[in-house]
Amino acid sequence: LVWLTLDRMRGWIGWLAWVGVAVAALYTQYFVGGSVVAIANAIALLAVLRAWKADGRFPGGFAGRWVGAQLVVLLLFAPWLALAWPAIRDWPALGPAVGAGFIAREGLTTFALGTRPLPAAMSWLPALLLLASAGLLVRGRDGGRWAAAVALTYAVVPLALMGVMSLTRPAWNPKFLIAGAPGFELLAGAG
Repeated sequence: LVWLTLDRMRGWIGWLAWVGVAVAALYTQYFVGGSVVAIANAIALLAVLRAWKADGRFPGGFAGRWVGAQLVVLLLFAPWLALAWPAIRDWPALGPAVGAGFIAREGLTTFALGTRPLPAAMSWLPALLLLASAGLLVRGRDGGRWAAAVALTYAVVPLALMGVMSLTRPAWNPKFLIAGAPGFELLAGAG
């Protein structure tokens, strides 16, 4: 869906719409909104790389417009960021320090089963769902692999952002993963 939208954004109205949606997402809830914007940027990067590989030439026009649009988004979000930075900087940790393994395991569990604790006997279930879904990346037509790569990016980016945030202070809270849940559900449904 994102690629179809990006591919058709040839006029200024499409770019203006993207900037408006991205800024609104960031002002709505900074982490979840930031996850959505980061997901869109990661998918755009994948799309640029895919087009470059397919055509043998770098799609500089689109890439330049995309970077420009992201700079406009950043400029429009900067006033809030400057105002809120002291509170963000001094924000307390959400719990004990967690590592990448914890974030991956608990993220998969949250995506697969929600926020309720998983019985120990079923701790393998989220990994099995992801493994079954990963098969989409290696089988099927190119369109199927592209769709799987987009869905996987959609699911992984919020987990990665949470990991990056946890480098400075523990930030694990399953509610922040809501932006990545559709990607995981697409993978699980197709796998």
